Amino acid sequence: MNKLIILITISVVFLILLIILHIHYRKVIKKKNVDVFHYIKEQNRLSNELSRSKIEKEMLEKILNDKIVIKLEINE
Repeated sequence: MNKLIILITISVVFLILLIILHIHYRKVIKKKNVDVFHYIKEQNRLSNELSRSKIEKEMLEKILNDKIVIKLEINE
């Protein structure tokens, strides 16, 4: 009888340990997924910002080139 109680107690403790490990594992995986999501979101934001900057740069270059051409035409 004593051996059975000890065996049941060990089994219950082991089961509780497995449940705790499983819960911890799920939390770690969830945090990792959230971190990956934030990383991807930040990369998308940076990509969009870079695209806007390129467009602005091209427009400014065009405007400057137009002004230079106009100024050269005036000086001639």
